Amino acid sequence: MYDPAALLMIALGLLLAGAVILVALFCVYKLLDRVSRFVVFAALFISLFAISWVQGLATAPGASGDALLSMAAALNAFGQAALAFIGGNGFSLLPELPGAEATIAWASANAGALALHVVFELLSLLALALTAETVLNFFTNVSSWLSVHIDHFEQVVVVISSGDMTPCARAFALDAARGDSRPRAVFSIVREDSGDETYRLTSGDTTRTLSRESLRRRLADAVRLRATSRVDDGHVALVVFRNGRVTVTSYGKDDLPRRSVPAFVDSLMEGTADKSPVPPDDVYSYSLEEIKVRQLVCRLLPSPYDVEHTGVGLGLRPLVALVMGDDIERVVLTTAYLVRNGQALVKAHADGSIEASLPHIMIASHCADRIERRLRKSYPALFSADEPDGEPGAPALTPPATIDFFDSKFDMLDALSARAGDLVLVINTEPDLGRAPSLRNILQRRLQLRFPEVEPVFVQYDEVEKPGVAFEDSYGGRAGAALADTKQVLIYGSATESMQAARLLHKALDRMAMLVNLRYGTPAGAAKPNLFDPEQSAPFIPEALRAWRDCDAYGRDSSRATADYSPVERLLWVRGFDELPSFGHGENSDEALREAIGHLEHLRWNAYLVTTGYRPRQWDTLPERYEAALAENARLANPRPVQQVFKEQTVDPRVREHVALVDWKLLPKLDALFERMARETGTYQELLEAGRLKPNQQKDRDIIDDLIS
Repeated sequence: MYDPAALLMIALGLLLAGAVILVALFCVYKLLDRVSRFVVFAALFISLFAISWVQGLATAPGASGDALLSMAAALNAFGQAALAFIGGNGFSLLPELPGAEATIAWASANAGALALHVVFELLSLLALALTAETVLNFFTNVSSWLSVHIDHFEQVVVVISSGDMTPCARAFALDAARGDSRPRAVFSIVREDSGDETYRLTSGDTTRTLSRESLRRRLADAVRLRATSRVDDGHVALVVFRNGRVTVTSYGKDDLPRRSVPAFVDSLMEGTADKSPVPPDDVYSYSLEEIKVRQLVCRLLPSPYDVEHTGVGLGLRPLVALVMGDDIERVVLTTAYLVRNGQALVKAHADGSIEASLPHIMIASHCADRIERRLRKSYPALFSADEPDGEPGAPALTPPATIDFFDSKFDMLDALSARAGDLVLVINTEPDLGRAPSLRNILQRRLQLRFPEVEPVFVQYDEVEKPGVAFEDSYGGRAGAALADTKQVLIYGSATESMQAARLLHKALDRMAMLVNLRYGTPAGAAKPNLFDPEQSAPFIPEALRAWRDCDAYGRDSSRATADYSPVERLLWVRGFDELPSFGHGENSDEALREAIGHLEHLRWNAYLVTTGYRPRQWDTLPERYEAALAENARLANPRPVQQVFKEQTVDPRVREHVALVDWKLLPKLDALFERMARETGTYQELLEAGRLKPNQQKDRDIIDDLIS
């Protein structure tokens, strides 16, 4: 026989243990990982089993010890504990007694048994709650697994944003989630200044708000499965919106070891690439203003895939740009991109000879002095013509553009000179706040009076209006089409348009830039991708990706600049000069086109280098520096190849100098200097075989074979 007092002590002990377990589970259960949660479930089951067994002892006092410990009693307690997890025991304030009724009088006489019953009921409720949460999490995870497997996300994109940049991040996330043909999984984390965080998953047109743990699990599933996606570019992109900038870190599609997934996911959610176990394929960053200016330039340039679409004519017609505004960064960026993409050719003489037409950019601003200072400090070679003597031994360089500064818009108009066929852009880099009469109308009237043969294109910055071409009448209203009294207005600057995933993730631009980089490194005679035929170039993408990973930041940015401008050169090659506004009928032989486009490519390359801060490198001490570098290299334990030493002397990225940054007509003199240096140092044959002594003008003419044909 069991002693009732002993049973009461057991019940009280279990009551205290159950209370401690109940409070502890409520406090820490949500913080536990999966293994720890399993331990909690096991402890809860054992507790319920023990309580059920003790209750059996209390309700059968006449039974023998052997009977209570029999298999039947153990199975009954086991069943009661299991039923508690699915709510099968029912819930009652007082226990059910065999052959008797549990009354208040009974409860007062049997406080231990009542307490034991209460603990059992509380633990049963807790077991049912934990079971319900487990089932809900199971179906949520199944839904996540199915969505990742069935949708085959083209990309996994993680968006980290500070609170002040939430509108831009949200516009990007919505556009990125729709994708071009297959949906992307976009995981968004918004961090407020207060420390609060919001987690969202967007796919297609559906956005769901999740907990941090749920988003982390879904992100881990998507990362594990991205390598099995049946698309070429199923990579992971980390896009961080912070401090007015957008930084994109791209990770390739290579398989990720399973043990590295948690650390990789944590680095993505923190928005840091330096702690990632996976090295990134590419990292690039733009300010919001630069993204908007790039958006504008893409509209001005010809289409890369349609030779009939010449855009507004940038690169095809002599450029005269009137840039107005007091936002210093926006004006400087606009100027730099116009210089970089505004190079053109014209037939200057009756004999059909072709000459360069350099952009003329006029800036009117209340901050003209500060803008000029910023441009001079950032791009000193833009103003080398203002320094009559220049540096001793430095070759001559005609600046790739002429830039004038004015405090007044009307002083700028009075100084303007334009001809028929010129591309005249009137760019207002600030929102139009509605003057009467409008500034555009005043400018148009004065331009019509002075240059009736010129048809200017007005470019208007507007953060709200939908980007595109609008036709504005003389009263400032909008017309549906071009009429006799309307002017063409190109709207740009919308955050929604600027945050398009195709622009920020560089899907189209980087594809072409990677192919540019690949074609430059492909030997003559080998198969090359066609930059302007996505279907033909698709098989080359894996190889282009591998070459892109080995490319430094300068190589990537220069390849993007080439990809931006190459449609101009391709259009000239395909259509010839006859159909362009700045040319009459002339010679369109392959030789003449190669010469002209080679000259244009050198102008573009010069403009690109100048707008990245490069200056011409001195020639007078170049042979001595090369000979000294060769001697120093020979003393190294592992000497570098001669062609590498040669390149280090011709270009120095640290101080931003390049010996080939000269006018087209000076390139043969540079070639002669290179040949003399090679012969005097005994490296001629080695450099010749490495292609380092190829004439510089010929390198530019070969743009046709390297990129276009």
